[in-house]
Amino acid sequence: MPKRRKKFKKMLPSERPPCPDPGRYTWVQKRNGQGYWRLNRGTVKPATLNAVCRLNADNTAITNQAAKRVLAKLIPFTLPLLIRNSVSYIAGSFKRSLLVSEKMNYSDLVDFDFQEEDYAFNSLVKGRYQIAIIDDMLHLSIGLGKGAVKRHSKLAEGYSVELIILFGDPASDKTLRVDSTASEVYEFDDKDNPKLFNCLLSLQLPAKKPWMAMLKVSCAGRYVDEVAKYHAMKVVKVGNGFG
Repeated sequence: MPKRRKKFKKMLPSERPPCPDPGRYTWVQKRNGQGYWRLNRGTVKPATLNAVCRLNADNTAITNQAAKRVLAKLIPFTLPLLIRNSVSYIAGSFKRSLLVSEKMNYSDLVDFDFQEEDYAFNSLVKGRYQIAIIDDMLHLSIGLGKGAVKRHSKLAEGYSVELIILFGDPASDKTLRVDSTASEVYEFDDKDNPKLFNCLLSLQLPAKKPWMAMLKVSCAGRYVDEVAKYHAMKVVKVGNGFG
Protein backbone atom coordinates (compact mmCIF):
# COMPACT_ATOMS: atom_id res chain seq x y z
CA MET A 1 0.00 0.00 0.00
CA PRO A 2 1.21 3.50 -0.76
CA LYS A 3 2.52 5.34 2.25
CA ARG A 4 0.14 7.93 3.52
CA ARG A 5 1.43 11.46 3.73
CA LYS A 6 1.40 12.71 7.28
CA LYS A 7 -0.98 15.58 7.82
CA PHE A 8 0.24 18.57 9.81
CA LYS A 9 -1.95 21.04 11.60
CA LYS A 10 -1.60 24.54 10.21
CA MET A 11 -0.31 27.13 12.61
CA LEU A 12 -3.08 29.42 13.77
CA PRO A 13 -2.61 33.20 13.48
CA SER A 14 -2.48 33.41 17.23
CA GLU A 15 0.40 30.90 17.28
CA ARG A 16 2.58 32.77 14.79
CA PRO A 17 5.59 34.76 15.98
CA PRO A 18 5.15 38.55 16.00
CA CYS A 19 5.29 40.16 12.57
CA PRO A 20 8.26 42.57 12.21
CA ASP A 21 6.28 44.94 9.98
CA PRO A 22 2.75 44.08 8.72
CA GLY A 23 3.14 46.41 5.78
CA ARG A 24 6.35 44.76 4.55
CA TYR A 25 6.09 41.07 5.57
CA THR A 26 3.86 38.19 4.44
CA TRP A 27 3.30 34.92 6.29
CA VAL A 28 4.52 31.83 4.43
CA GLN A 29 2.91 28.57 5.51
CA LYS A 30 5.09 25.44 5.15
CA ARG A 31 3.79 21.91 4.59
CA ASN A 32 5.03 20.68 7.95
CA GLY A 33 2.72 23.08 9.73
CA GLN A 34 5.43 25.60 10.49
CA GLY A 35 5.96 28.94 8.76
CA TYR A 36 7.88 32.18 8.68
CA TRP A 37 7.54 35.88 7.86
CA ARG A 38 8.98 36.74 4.43
CA LEU A 39 9.96 40.25 3.38
CA ASN A 40 7.89 41.38 0.40
CA ARG A 41 9.66 41.99 -2.88
CA GLY A 42 10.28 45.61 -3.71
CA THR A 43 10.76 46.61 -0.08
CA VAL A 44 14.43 45.62 0.15
CA LYS A 45 16.70 48.63 -0.08
CA PRO A 46 19.32 48.29 -2.82
CA ALA A 47 22.83 47.69 -1.54
CA THR A 48 25.15 50.65 -1.81
CA LEU A 49 28.84 50.39 -2.64
CA ASN A 50 31.50 52.45 -0.95
CA ALA A 51 33.64 54.73 -3.08
CA VAL A 52 36.48 52.23 -3.61
CA CYS A 53 34.15 49.35 -4.52
CA ARG A 54 32.19 51.59 -6.88
CA LEU A 55 35.42 52.68 -8.59
CA ASN A 56 36.54 49.04 -8.94
CA ALA A 57 33.18 48.10 -10.44
CA ASP A 58 33.36 50.99 -12.91
CA ASN A 59 36.89 49.97 -13.96
CA THR A 60 36.15 46.26 -14.46
CA ALA A 61 35.32 46.44 -18.18
CA ILE A 62 38.28 48.76 -18.88
CA THR A 63 40.86 46.65 -17.06
CA ASN A 64 39.55 43.38 -18.50
CA GLN A 65 39.93 44.73 -22.02
CA ALA A 66 43.42 45.99 -21.21
CA ALA A 67 44.46 42.58 -19.85
CA LYS A 68 43.14 40.84 -22.99
CA ARG A 69 44.99 43.40 -25.11
CA VAL A 70 48.28 42.65 -23.33
CA LEU A 71 47.86 38.88 -23.66
CA ALA A 72 47.00 39.24 -27.34
CA LYS A 73 50.35 40.93 -27.90
CA LEU A 74 52.10 38.09 -26.07
CA ILE A 75 50.44 35.26 -28.03
CA PRO A 76 53.64 34.34 -29.94
CA PHE A 77 55.28 33.62 -26.58
CA THR A 78 52.36 32.16 -24.59
CA LEU A 79 50.98 29.66 -27.12
CA PRO A 80 52.42 26.59 -25.34
CA LEU A 81 51.44 27.89 -21.88
CA LEU A 82 48.37 27.20 -19.74
CA ILE A 83 47.57 30.82 -18.92
CA ARG A 84 44.16 30.04 -17.32
CA ASN A 85 43.39 32.96 -14.94
CA SER A 86 45.95 35.35 -16.39
CA VAL A 87 43.28 37.77 -17.67
CA SER A 88 41.68 38.21 -14.27
CA TYR A 89 45.06 38.46 -12.51
CA ILE A 90 46.44 41.09 -14.89
CA ALA A 91 43.12 42.99 -14.85
CA GLY A 92 43.23 43.03 -11.05
CA SER A 93 46.75 44.45 -11.10
CA PHE A 94 45.61 47.19 -13.49
CA LYS A 95 42.77 48.06 -11.10
CA ARG A 96 45.25 48.47 -8.25
CA SER A 97 47.50 50.71 -10.35
CA LEU A 98 44.49 52.87 -11.25
CA LEU A 99 43.68 53.33 -7.58
CA VAL A 100 47.27 54.28 -6.76
CA SER A 101 48.34 56.41 -9.73
CA GLU A 102 45.11 56.85 -11.77
CA LYS A 103 46.92 55.20 -14.69
CA MET A 104 47.31 51.60 -15.76
CA ASN A 105 50.87 50.31 -15.57
CA TYR A 106 52.73 47.08 -14.82
CA SER A 107 54.01 47.96 -11.34
CA ASP A 108 51.97 45.23 -9.61
CA LEU A 109 52.95 42.44 -12.03
CA VAL A 110 56.56 41.83 -10.97
CA ASP A 111 57.15 38.09 -10.28
CA PHE A 112 53.88 37.16 -12.03
CA ASP A 113 54.20 33.50 -13.11
CA PHE A 114 52.09 32.69 -16.16
CA GLN A 115 51.74 28.99 -15.21
CA GLU A 116 51.96 29.05 -11.44
CA GLU A 117 48.73 27.05 -11.01
CA ASP A 118 49.94 24.12 -13.11
CA TYR A 119 53.67 24.28 -13.86
CA ALA A 120 55.41 26.89 -11.74
CA PHE A 121 58.48 28.62 -13.17
CA ASN A 122 60.70 27.17 -10.43
CA SER A 123 59.62 23.63 -11.29
CA LEU A 124 61.42 23.92 -14.63
CA VAL A 125 64.07 26.61 -14.11
CA LYS A 126 66.58 25.98 -11.33
CA GLY A 127 69.25 28.43 -12.45
CA ARG A 128 69.34 31.83 -10.75
CA TYR A 129 68.99 35.03 -12.74
CA GLN A 130 69.99 38.64 -12.16
CA ILE A 131 68.69 41.88 -13.68
CA ALA A 132 70.71 45.04 -14.23
CA ILE A 133 69.72 48.34 -15.85
CA ILE A 134 72.60 50.38 -17.25
CA ASP A 135 71.69 53.63 -18.97
CA ASP A 136 68.81 52.67 -21.28
CA MET A 137 69.60 48.95 -21.48
CA LEU A 138 68.14 46.02 -19.56
CA HIS A 139 70.58 43.16 -19.01
CA LEU A 140 69.54 39.69 -17.81
CA SER A 141 72.10 37.13 -16.70
CA ILE A 142 71.02 33.57 -15.90
CA GLY A 143 73.11 30.66 -14.74
CA LEU A 144 72.82 27.64 -17.02
CA GLY A 145 74.44 24.26 -17.40
CA LYS A 146 74.03 21.00 -15.51
CA GLY A 147 70.84 21.03 -13.43
CA ALA A 148 69.86 24.61 -14.34
CA VAL A 149 66.84 23.45 -16.37
CA LYS A 150 64.90 20.35 -15.39
CA ARG A 151 64.73 17.68 -18.04
CA HIS A 152 61.27 16.22 -17.56
CA SER A 153 61.91 13.45 -20.06
CA LYS A 154 64.33 12.39 -22.77
CA LEU A 155 61.97 13.92 -25.32
CA ALA A 156 63.53 17.24 -24.31
CA GLU A 157 66.86 17.43 -26.09
CA GLY A 158 67.78 21.02 -25.23
CA TYR A 159 66.51 24.41 -24.10
CA SER A 160 66.71 28.11 -24.91
CA VAL A 161 66.19 31.35 -22.99
CA GLU A 162 64.26 34.43 -24.11
CA LEU A 163 64.10 37.97 -22.77
CA ILE A 164 60.85 39.71 -23.71
CA ILE A 165 59.80 43.32 -23.11
CA LEU A 166 56.24 44.55 -23.54
CA PHE A 167 55.85 48.32 -23.33
CA GLY A 168 53.22 51.00 -23.87
CA ASP A 169 49.89 52.03 -22.42
CA PRO A 170 47.72 48.92 -21.88
CA ALA A 171 44.64 51.12 -22.33
CA SER A 172 45.48 51.59 -26.02
CA ASP A 173 46.35 48.92 -28.57
CA LYS A 174 48.08 51.53 -30.74
CA THR A 175 50.91 52.09 -28.25
CA LEU A 176 51.60 48.50 -27.19
CA ARG A 177 54.81 47.00 -28.55
CA VAL A 178 56.85 43.85 -27.91
CA ASP A 179 60.57 43.30 -28.32
CA SER A 180 62.52 40.13 -27.63
CA THR A 181 65.84 38.38 -27.93
CA ALA A 182 66.72 34.71 -27.51
CA SER A 183 69.76 32.56 -26.80
CA GLU A 184 70.95 29.64 -28.84
CA VAL A 185 69.59 26.18 -28.06
CA TYR A 186 71.73 24.48 -25.41
CA GLU A 187 71.68 20.70 -25.47
CA PHE A 188 71.19 18.84 -22.21
CA ASP A 189 74.01 16.45 -23.06
CA ASP A 190 76.31 18.93 -24.79
CA LYS A 191 79.83 18.05 -23.62
CA ASP A 192 81.32 21.10 -25.35
CA ASN A 193 79.67 23.47 -22.85
CA PRO A 194 81.08 23.83 -19.33
CA LYS A 195 79.05 22.44 -16.46
CA LEU A 196 78.01 25.91 -15.33
CA PHE A 197 78.00 29.11 -17.35
CA ASN A 198 76.15 32.43 -17.57
CA CYS A 199 73.86 33.40 -20.43
CA LEU A 200 73.53 37.17 -20.96
CA LEU A 201 70.61 38.75 -22.86
CA SER A 202 70.06 42.49 -23.32
CA LEU A 203 67.33 44.74 -24.69
CA GLN A 204 66.91 48.48 -25.00
CA LEU A 205 64.30 50.01 -22.71
CA PRO A 206 61.55 52.26 -24.06
CA ALA A 207 61.59 55.99 -23.43
CA LYS A 208 58.89 57.39 -21.11
CA LYS A 209 56.61 54.36 -21.42
CA PRO A 210 55.60 51.74 -18.85
CA TRP A 211 57.10 48.33 -19.50
CA MET A 212 57.47 44.83 -18.12
CA ALA A 213 60.26 42.38 -18.85
CA MET A 214 59.64 38.63 -18.98
CA LEU A 215 61.97 35.65 -18.87
CA LYS A 216 60.93 32.57 -20.80
CA VAL A 217 62.68 29.20 -20.84
CA SER A 218 61.61 26.67 -23.47
CA CYS A 219 62.67 23.09 -24.01
CA ALA A 220 63.27 21.82 -27.54
CA GLY A 221 62.92 18.31 -28.89
CA ARG A 222 60.38 15.82 -30.19
CA TYR A 223 56.76 16.57 -29.24
CA VAL A 224 57.64 19.11 -26.53
CA ASP A 225 57.01 22.38 -28.39
CA GLU A 226 53.31 22.40 -27.50
CA VAL A 227 53.47 20.73 -24.07
CA ALA A 228 53.07 23.25 -21.25
CA LYS A 229 55.33 21.63 -18.65
CA TYR A 230 58.35 22.04 -20.94
CA HIS A 231 57.98 25.84 -20.89
CA ALA A 232 58.06 28.52 -18.20
CA MET A 233 57.55 32.28 -18.27
CA LYS A 234 57.43 34.96 -15.60
CA VAL A 235 57.69 38.74 -15.20
CA VAL A 236 61.15 39.58 -13.82
CA LYS A 237 61.20 43.40 -13.91
CA VAL A 238 58.86 46.35 -14.45
CA GLY A 239 59.42 50.06 -14.97
CA ASN A 240 58.17 53.32 -16.42
CA GLY A 241 60.78 54.06 -19.08
CA PHE A 242 63.82 56.30 -18.98
CA GLY A 243 64.14 59.98 -19.77
